[in-house]
Amino acid sequence: MEVTILPTDMFSNGKSYESVCPRVSAIVVNRNNRELLRRCLDSILQLDYCSLEIVVVDNASTDDSVKMVKSTFPNVKLVVNHTNLGFALANLIGFRETTGELIALVNNDVLVDANWLRELVNAITEDKLVAAVGGKMLRNNNPKIILHSWIKLDPVTAIPYLFYDDRPKHLVDYVPASAVVMRRKAIEEIGFFDPYYFSYYEDTDWCARAMASGYSILYVPSAVAWHREASTLGESSSARRFLLLRNRIRFALKHFQLRHLVLFVAVFACETLLSMLYWTCRGNVGCLRVRARAILWNFANLRSIIASRLESREETRSYNSSLPLKDMSKGDSLSRTFQYAVRL
Repeated sequence: MEVTILPTDMFSNGKSYESVCPRVSAIVVNRNNRELLRRCLDSILQLDYCSLEIVVVDNASTDDSVKMVKSTFPNVKLVVNHTNLGFALANLIGFRETTGELIALVNNDVLVDANWLRELVNAITEDKLVAAVGGKMLRNNNPKIILHSWIKLDPVTAIPYLFYDDRPKHLVDYVPASAVVMRRKAIEEIGFFDPYYFSYYEDTDWCARAMASGYSILYVPSAVAWHREASTLGESSSARRFLLLRNRIRFALKHFQLRHLVLFVAVFACETLLSMLYWTCRGNVGCLRVRARAILWNFANLRSIIASRLESREETRSYNSSLPLKDMSKGDSLSRTFQYAVRL
């Protein structure tokens, strides 16, 4: 979908149309969420922005999502995958179909405020070293509840902590790919999402690579969106728990400095022991299997992890040293680690 509202002859101050309103390509990945996708695309079409194209990448849906897009949104560029390739790889496929200077990723279960894109574009164009920008996220099914404002990744455990305060625009560790604007130049320089993640932590990984290459990640609270989390896999599904745990391990092994990696392994071992005791006492063998599968997957793919880690050594800065919030106090880190352990 391409929307052009402002004519080029409106600008009499010498600035080009492209410099005032850089072209944005929005990518939406979908998997069997026809009605949520319809609402998402409707909200994107309501954006107060002047140069926008929309690319939908469908991951082998069986619920007539493709038919709905073709009939209801005929000007949207549609890419249909015949198998479920996951969120990370599907976004890469969508990226290859884009033309924008900036790339907006919007989950199919997200609704965006009319000013969401304009606020993020204004922020990212102020500084060429900002690779990605994200905003405040509210709950889609309860719009008055803040899902999170900004997110901090623990530099020892790799667990994401959600914050809900009113802190103004500032640098962060990462912004989630559920609603984000990224700079094409940065993507072309460092690559796009690592397809090994399939789904979850692919955005954390990309932001880590961006920061290690000298870029910054920015949180912009004035850009508001509404997210209905885990609508594809289900919030408590074993598939989601497996991917979160598996990818968290891969992320730490791939990016953490040696000192932090040793701490991660030690903490993760204790966390695993706690998790085993907790779920054994409750007779939940399924959760134990999820953790075992996640650990074994990383052992089986250790070669690719080591190769990726060696590649990262060529980057400008190491990850943990690049964290803009690395000195933030985490007084409740241990309790949160235990809560995370028993959840997964």
